[in-house]
Amino acid sequence: MHADKSQGQYTYSREYNTPISNMGATTANLLRLLQSVDNIGWNTHKESGRVDLRALTRMANGSPDIFKTRAYKPAIKTAVHLMVDCSGSMHGRDIRMAQSVSIQLAKIFARTNCAWAITGFNGEDRLEYLDSNPLSESTCMRKEKVNLIPFKEWGESLQQSAPKLGLMHMMADDSTPDYSAVYLGLQSLLARKEQKRILFVLTDSAGFNVEHMRYVESIAKKHGVKLVGIGINAQDIHHSFSNSVNVTRIGQLGSSTFSKLLETVNKG
Repeated sequence: MHADKSQGQYTYSREYNTPISNMGATTANLLRLLQSVDNIGWNTHKESGRVDLRALTRMANGSPDIFKTRAYKPAIKTAVHLMVDCSGSMHGRDIRMAQSVSIQLAKIFARTNCAWAITGFNGEDRLEYLDSNPLSESTCMRKEKVNLIPFKEWGESLQQSAPKLGLMHMMADDSTPDYSAVYLGLQSLLARKEQKRILFVLTDSAGFNVEHMRYVESIAKKHGVKLVGIGINAQDIHHSFSNSVNVTRIGQLGSSTFSKLLETVNKG
């Protein structure tokens, strides 16, 4: 994040103001998915309060319980975390596509009353030999080192995070610690107090271990977290995520496929 912030702000503004056709349904479904639910109803059969028009029959019979009063319950709050693959395989066109998608989604996130964050990830995925003797029958273990990039932190405004989001295209490097990164993103959500939690993973899914991702998905499901994969030129994204869609150009955010995915996740 040491690059010129003015350059980041410029890139962010350009992407933010890029018009995308047919975004109405996608925006509406995403807003419904993310908007905190205001649990306000009515208590009926009251002898004071606001007249309940559905009680006119009882009124004609002289019944006094023809009023209703507001019923307030704790609202269901929402938290959403967008994890962005910034590994070396994303370098070039893919990371720029990921940046465009992230900024367009952030524009919608900011319209809601939910808590949200955008975090990039890359790092190392290597084999570490437990015996340094090359002549021995060494056993080894796979170790992942994760580098998290806070493009937009919890509680930070979109305006504050704009220059960082505008520098996302410069961050693609190293390998993809898929399991550890997504697991850390899930943990950040589980630490939140909001009752409704959603984790988006934006990736080309190159080198992903399908079994690992399905395991993370099982943990998310167990804790009631909705997990959604957004592929960037990733035809096989559906192997890693049950709820997923592949994007090859920014205009596809307005497609019926993307919109229906959000609608399905909201109903699930």
